[in-house]
Amino acid sequence: MKQDLDTGKIIEWRSVVTLVVFVLTNINVLFPFHVPVYVPKSLYNGFLHALSSLRVISTKDAPKDNSKSFVKLRAPMNMVTAPLIADLFLLAIGAIGRREIHDGTIGTDNIDPLDIMVFFITLAYIAISIDASGLIRYLAFRVLKWGGKAGPRLFCYLYTFFFMLGSFIGNDPIILSGTAFLAYMTRVSRNIVHPRAWIYTQFAVANIASAILVSSNPTNLVLAGAFNIKFIAYTANMVVPVVITGVILLPFLVYIIFEDDALIPTSIEIHDLPDDVKGKKPVNPNIPFARGHIDDDGADLANNEEGKLLSLEEIMNPFLDKGGAAFGAVIMAATLATVLALNAASTKTGKHPVCYVTAPAAFVMFCWDIASGWYHRKETRNIARNGRKDVETTRAERAFREEEFRRDSLAHGALQKSAVVDSSTSSSDQNNLRQSQDGVLQTEETLEDCHWSHLQGD
Repeated sequence: MKQDLDTGKIIEWRSVVTLVVFVLTNINVLFPFHVPVYVPKSLYNGFLHALSSLRVISTKDAPKDNSKSFVKLRAPMNMVTAPLIADLFLLAIGAIGRREIHDGTIGTDNIDPLDIMVFFITLAYIAISIDASGLIRYLAFRVLKWGGKAGPRLFCYLYTFFFMLGSFIGNDPIILSGTAFLAYMTRVSRNIVHPRAWIYTQFAVANIASAILVSSNPTNLVLAGAFNIKFIAYTANMVVPVVITGVILLPFLVYIIFEDDALIPTSIEIHDLPDDVKGKKPVNPNIPFARGHIDDDGADLANNEEGKLLSLEEIMNPFLDKGGAAFGAVIMAATLATVLALNAASTKTGKHPVCYVTAPAAFVMFCWDIASGWYHRKETRNIARNGRKDVETTRAERAFREEEFRRDSLAHGALQKSAVVDSSTSSSDQNNLRQSQDGVLQTEETLEDCHWSHLQGD
């Protein structure tokens, strides 16, 4: 261990290169870009034909043009590829070796990276399944109804709701579903000028609340594992400062940071949902083409009346899969309780990887999702089919309108050009006529001068 803590190694070239690569990789993650890569056309076509033969891609996507010798591809340098390339580079130059790879993958000093990754991937799947059932949006809708039109009261209700929910399921589902809900809510409001007060508050409270349970954040699990802290002991020591922080932060946000009435109005005015829309059956937004042409024209509907009506409908008439929400909530609660119980009893029974609990739970949730999707497949396919037809009809109408506009523009341009040509032709004819008349007058004047000269000579 003393050798590992030797600070003299810092001046070695491997340490310097590792630090430089680390900084450059982080910059690349913050500012991703693409690198052009030229691939021979024959190799590119062969690869696509193989995928088409295996039915990985559609036949119509197979290459047909062989005019160029090379194909330009754009290789991404982003949060996925940059760290991988950096690790391979450090491994190639010998800056890291077998020990670093082993410790970074298998783990060391009570830190198990594989266990942490599997734990959070599986637990996140359960949380996302709950979110896909519409439970979070439905609960947010109920909070919106309870809060009424009083701005500060609704702000406090949503703050408390996101805090309590983030304490149990973590910050990721809150950010994924809550951000869309708040964006829709502020957009359909008449007097909320900017959504930053609501969005920023959600970010802050979700991350603060996720510090209570070890399972709510990867950092919590790393710290608990590194210092061999029991999950119950971690929560017992964190719950008080986190709750106090949340209580103190709320009045500062309402009355100091976001005191502007344009951000948190005294009375929130939200558009009313039409009666014909209130009686409609909510549609699962996770189904492809569920909203028909609205999914295809999302960018165009951002600020018009139809887009606002859609946002209002998703808020005031939310979709909720009651069976999926109830089953997911039970699975999540049972998983967290089992993880805490096993960790508390690990002194007597020995330490067990937490992924041994979350992986089977995620598999059960996955089986439920598959079975539920198969059971409702006819309804889902009908919704997707009708929505796709709506999209195709809308695209055809748009193409027809664009073609008509193009033809009208060409016809109008041709008429203008013809008018210009006629005008120039008439002007040219008038000039020629004027020149001819001038020539005749000059000839007559010349003849008259000659006649007078002849008379004077006589």
